[in-house]
Amino acid sequence: SRSFSVERFPREDVYILETEGDLRSGGERLLKRELSFAGGGQRRVSGDLAEADRAWLRASLARGPVCVEPWCHIEEELGVPGFVHRDGRVDVGDAVEQIVVGGQWRPSTQRSEPDLRESCHSAGLQLMEIGYWGPFNIDAHRSKEHGWTQVSEINARYTMGWAQGWAGPGDARSGKGGRPDRPDLAG
Repeated sequence: SRSFSVERFPREDVYILETEGDLRSGGERLLKRELSFAGGGQRRVSGDLAEADRAWLRASLARGPVCVEPWCHIEEELGVPGFVHRDGRVDVGDAVEQIVVGGQWRPSTQRSEPDLRESCHSAGLQLMEIGYWGPFNIDAHRSKEHGWTQVSEINARYTMGWAQGWAGPGDARSGKGGRPDRPDLAG
């Protein structure tokens, strides 16, 4: 969830909103529902909210918390897949460049990004702490305004580029070395 991501990888300029009155004034921001995605459940706002924006926010808050983050011009976005095993192992794949045009996933490329893999491993350990096991993914991005954001969110589920992140060379955080084993989804 977005709340988990913000709690475990805090950023000063990102916060969780539980009531309309807690919305801080500011410039351009992106409001995100708990289970939103590119093209759905998100709203870009600026300055004081127009009545249509307030109505959207009230309806969203009735469903649950809303994440508020500064609007930024993303230049590059990467995802890193991982898998938390029931026995406590965390396997991490390679970074996958995420290319989305008009809300549609496009063919992507795999990249070696050791720092992002380390962040993904850390996220997997934190998911394990709360009893989660299974597939997950971290998103990271680079923007003109903020540079690299190592963990913009944690997705505790399969994502579009999840399988592609296991397709090439890398060293699994489980200590096996070589290409990460495709996680055993049965156990």
